[in-house]
Amino acid sequence: GLANLLHACPKLQSLEFRDCQMPNFDEYIAVVSLHAQELEHLKIVECRMTDEALLSFCQAPILLRSFEYENSLSSGLLTDYGLHLFLSLADHLEVIK
Repeated sequence: GLANLLHACPKLQSLEFRDCQMPNFDEYIAVVSLHAQELEHLKIVECRMTDEALLSFCQAPILLRSFEYENSLSSGLLTDYGLHLFLSLADHLEVIK
């Protein structure tokens, strides 16, 4: 699965998820936060993401430099609270879109 892929690419710096409508997408993001220690750029487009996904990054030792999120489908459950908490704990971010 995804954890095996991330272990096979330990220097992975950029990752993009697009059109991931599965109900357990947050679990994928949690796996990324645990196993992609060199990740600097994360882009999520049209995926069902909740605050839980962002909070997994708040607890991980990953220092993202850029974070992009786009969801025109309104199918995610990301709230202002989750985004605010993520941003308050991610002072190393240089790009947010």
